[in-house]
Amino acid sequence: MKFRSILVPLLLIASLTGCVEERKYQRAQPDETLNAELKAMYDNQIIYLTSSYWTEEIETQRAEENVRNRQRIIELLATGLIVDPMDLYHAAYVLELTIDENCPDCYLIAHHLARQAADRGVEEAKALSAMSLDMYLIITHQPQKYGTRYYFDDDGNKHLFPYDSTTTDEERAMWNVPGLDSLMSLHESEIGEI
Repeated sequence: MKFRSILVPLLLIASLTGCVEERKYQRAQPDETLNAELKAMYDNQIIYLTSSYWTEEIETQRAEENVRNRQRIIELLATGLIVDPMDLYHAAYVLELTIDENCPDCYLIAHHLARQAADRGVEEAKALSAMSLDMYLIITHQPQKYGTRYYFDDDGNKHLFPYDSTTTDEERAMWNVPGLDSLMSLHESEIGEI
């Protein structure tokens, strides 16, 4: 089982960097059913994140839905069906927000998907690429690259998780991430909008 948990993400990443690019020319028309399915997953994430009505039951349902969404996206990736730039972005967004520290590879896959979407013209995918990479690095006990992730201490003071001090604000700007000083002054809701 351990071998499978390592092999599957590696195969998916390989397909993301090779097969997806090769297959994008095989489909002349976007798959509207797939577009709608991924957009619905994305929209549900937005609704959940902006909802002010949370209960334990909703949290449990959301966790179960996250697992189903994650499995469905990985299934679609394994078959090479996610090729449209907006589909790549929606899949990356959903994976990035599955909030499962037991699945660091989900964040790495989200980073690669968002990066492909950004490379193909989806501007909002740039910040998502940076944020998902930072989350992957934090979960795997490495300093984040861009400084998009932070926490609050017991006194309510905001602190960035350890970050790579060699990353410049110019690099951050290339990925639509504010400069380090600005990141420290943003509120939690604003950080998710970069």
